[in-house]
Amino acid sequence: MKARLGQTFARAGLLLLCVLSGAYALLAYIPFTYQAVIKFPMVSWIPAFVRLHPWLLLLLTGLNLGMDLRRWWGPGGSTARRAFSLGAALFALAVLLRTPLRTIQNDTGSLFWAVAFLALPLWLLLLDARSAWEGTSWTSRPRDDARRLFLAALTAGLLAALLFPVLAWLRLGPPDPKPTLEGLALVWGWGLFAHLLVFLGAAALLMGVLGLGQMFIWSWVEPALLAALVGAALTRFLLAVVFSPIAFGGPAALLVAALLAALVLAFLAGLVPGLQPLEPGAESALDLALRPLIRLLRGRPFRTAGLLALLAAGAGFALGRAAVFDWNFLFQKTLVVAASALGFVCLYAAFSPGRPKVLWVWAVILVPVITMNVFLAFDEVLVARSGAFAERRLGALLDQEAGRDVSVRLLREALSPLRQAQQTIYRILQKNSNIPHDVRTDPVEIQHVERLAPAPGPKPDIFIFVVDSLRRDYLGAYNPKVRFTPHLDRFAAESFALPRAFTRYGATGLSEPSIWTGSLMLHKQYITPFHPMNSLQKLLEADGYQGLISMDSIMDVVVKPGPWMKPLDPGVSTQDLRLGASLQKLEAALQARGSDPRPLFVYSQAQDIHISVINREGQDVVGTGDFKGFYAPYASRVARVDAAFGRFIAFLKASGRFENSLIIFTADHGDSLGEEGRFGHAYTLFPEIVRIPLLIHLPESMKAGLKLDSEAPAFLTDLTPSLYYLLGHRPVRVDRALGRPLFTATPEEQIPYRQDHYLLASSYGAVFGILDGAGRQLYISDGVNFADHLYRLDAAAAGTPQSLSGGQKARYDKMILDDIDLVNRFYQFKPDH
Repeated sequence: MKARLGQTFARAGLLLLCVLSGAYALLAYIPFTYQAVIKFPMVSWIPAFVRLHPWLLLLLTGLNLGMDLRRWWGPGGSTARRAFSLGAALFALAVLLRTPLRTIQNDTGSLFWAVAFLALPLWLLLLDARSAWEGTSWTSRPRDDARRLFLAALTAGLLAALLFPVLAWLRLGPPDPKPTLEGLALVWGWGLFAHLLVFLGAAALLMGVLGLGQMFIWSWVEPALLAALVGAALTRFLLAVVFSPIAFGGPAALLVAALLAALVLAFLAGLVPGLQPLEPGAESALDLALRPLIRLLRGRPFRTAGLLALLAAGAGFALGRAAVFDWNFLFQKTLVVAASALGFVCLYAAFSPGRPKVLWVWAVILVPVITMNVFLAFDEVLVARSGAFAERRLGALLDQEAGRDVSVRLLREALSPLRQAQQTIYRILQKNSNIPHDVRTDPVEIQHVERLAPAPGPKPDIFIFVVDSLRRDYLGAYNPKVRFTPHLDRFAAESFALPRAFTRYGATGLSEPSIWTGSLMLHKQYITPFHPMNSLQKLLEADGYQGLISMDSIMDVVVKPGPWMKPLDPGVSTQDLRLGASLQKLEAALQARGSDPRPLFVYSQAQDIHISVINREGQDVVGTGDFKGFYAPYASRVARVDAAFGRFIAFLKASGRFENSLIIFTADHGDSLGEEGRFGHAYTLFPEIVRIPLLIHLPESMKAGLKLDSEAPAFLTDLTPSLYYLLGHRPVRVDRALGRPLFTATPEEQIPYRQDHYLLASSYGAVFGILDGAGRQLYISDGVNFADHLYRLDAAAAGTPQSLSGGQKARYDKMILDDIDLVNRFYQFKPDH
């Protein structure tokens, strides 16, 4: 028994290491995760894991081989196991010599390593499973599968329909605005039928597979069919819930998903016989697979209730922890599916067998069909046939609940938008998002003026401070309820605080480079070489600026090194960039400049309030202050940013540099901080993400006579064209793909740049949006979750949801497709539709 337990732990260790290794290699293969995760490690232990990886693999491989060496190479050893031991040893040595995770790149080689790391333990686990189940047989005597499956599905569906809404209320409190009793009944009724439909449908599938297996004389058919069904479900889950949000699809995604599903099944197949010796009997393959659980729970209602209560408490705790650091609800969805599946199998194991009756077979067949028709009738009548009021009523309630209860979100995505998934708009969005690294795209020369030459006259120092993920409603200049940003508020009063400022791109991946290009971006990370598109660097070099730049993982691609620039934070990794530390180094650099005649350009993108940094630091509140009504871990760090910025402005004023400085303080995007259950910014374009602060201070000598239309939308892509204009490079080119100068000598100059709408996009997913020409309405087409949203951009931080008619959707979708085509033509890219 001790030997079996030791072998199980050794296998589990090797499996975990190889899955983590394969996941790391896979993230390197996907363009945006290569930039967002590999080059910018969001999890603190990843660098240590990469460093120790070859030795861990060698250790665990040696441990697994050593435990069975005598048995495999003895007289009874099989050729397959001997071949595995040789192959595994050679693979571990190759990893030790090559250290692939340290040198991995965004190319097809990373996909090879991902598959190789997953194939290694699969080979071993399949050998274990074959040995464990060898000699086990099944009889064809009647069995009580249908009754237990039906009761387990019915009970699990009822419990899930009750549990997940209660967990949402306990964790988040009542919705705001609070729904009426009628609204609660509508949402709960929809959820009840949806949960029952899923669980009863699963029971019907299981019964069909088990029944089909009994029709064959070969005992291996039934477990093979059961494994195929579970494997297909796991593969589908990985493709839809895990891989779709990270833009990983096609045959490669199917291969990796199938490998992961096979790994889970092979490990469990080898584990179960070790927990409970197998005895041939009148048991189904499902009963044999769950025999340890059946022995634990059957006929013990209190034990079953205790285990289910423990499972519910664990799910509630894990969902609360995962909510603040999730990726398009990926972790929360995984937890909901895992908890639901475990609850179902526990209930199935707990029900005692009875005499098999045909009645239960018909129940398993007919009840899911009846439930499906009731659900469809409920959904259709209340949403589609009861007029616009009912459509807004139920749709809005379900949208609100989907942000709080992830089970409702999953069910809506699985059951409601099936017809939408086939719409052309979503397929086109996916085709034009996350263009793979191996798809050739050549750079284009981006020019904001017809001829760029050094401008005459003195130049101001330019400071651009971008605070990653800073929301505008966390600054007092935009929100009078804020009391923790006094220095930024004072700076805003001395500067231009643009009230309708937006990012073109949700998330840093495309937003930060768009500042330097001053244009819309092709949805690829990245076109290389990047320098022909970097119109800001061209301007700085032409006008003789000396650059001090915080070189994060994206700036390493965007900025071409040269004698004109130096790193502001040498040796500091992206996730460790802090505004206070950067400004201290900047002050020292300014004091050390002496009589250097060159104007200075400074660019910094601090990570103080990035959600990954907050989570890595334990979500604690730093410093002291009154953050009531705000997300305190975030707000306290905004206060720290404010203090550091205030000290630097005081330094500029004391040294006489302030009035000769052009200072821009902004953010690359905002962040969701609990709105409708959302946290983060990876795949969304909601109002709290696209609206940003933009504070611009101009020297008195420069701003005299300049005009600013403060009511017109302003974008990060407008910063570079504005610098061209302000430094004397005029006229600035008019093009829908380019930004515009925010300041002009006359109001009439701004007229040619006006647009009736603007294209927005997520940096990392197939999510695009349209902002109207006045910056007051936002439409979102979500090609990841197959959903559409319309918001009025009012005083509320998250905007106000609006009902969306079919005519509006068609009009907005055409705008998106036309603008995507505009971007493709601008970059001379021809997607394969």
